[in-house]
Amino acid sequence: MQPLRPYEKRDTLRQFLDHDRHVLRFFCAWDDQELNQFADTRQVAYTRIIIIIIIIITARCTIVQSAV
Repeated sequence: MQPLRPYEKRDTLRQFLDHDRHVLRFFCAWDDQELNQFADTRQVAYTRIIIIIIIIITARCTIVQSAV
């Protein structure tokens, strides 16, 4: 990738068309057992399933906690 010069114009339409409908999706597991002070000691584990979605064209990030 060549660096842009100050006088060069970035083609935003071409960039939009190249990355249209491109999405990154990550599945994560968050173990919250140590942070939960009021957890029952008989409870084996308290994990949260989290989905992180990044839409490339708008650089928007969404974090969703799974209902599982």
